[in-house]
Amino acid sequence: PFAHPFFTLWVGLAIGAAVRKGRSRRIAAVRGLLPAMALHASWNASGLSVVFAVLLLGHIVLFFVVARRLRRMRRDEIELVRRRLPQLAFAHNLSPIELEAYGDLRATRRLRRSLPRKQRSAFDERRLMITKLALREQP
Repeated sequence: PFAHPFFTLWVGLAIGAAVRKGRSRRIAAVRGLLPAMALHASWNASGLSVVFAVLLLGHIVLFFVVARRLRRMRRDEIELVRRRLPQLAFAHNLSPIELEAYGDLRATRRLRRSLPRKQRSAFDERRLMITKLALREQP
């Protein structure tokens, strides 16, 4: 169950990079399939010999490299949203409380928990809209 998400994440990373750069998602998906298939093939063959067992070790190292990169990407996106919030505040009528909350994940969670259950879905939709706008409208 661990291996297949690890293989398919390469397609997602390639598509995400293509979207960010304004390139073709279809071509990116094919480019992402190449490392996914190569990793899957080496994973399947790892039980056959010692050479492939070394490749398995490479998979483990690569997993940690990818995890670290994804964490960095998430941090960069949060920082981008934080930088874009003042510009979006005027255009989308954000309150000072929303500005503080949307710029900090802990504050977002605290604010969401403080809301009545009926208001949480509206809060989530608005937060998602603001986040998408911040990521889409990069200068």
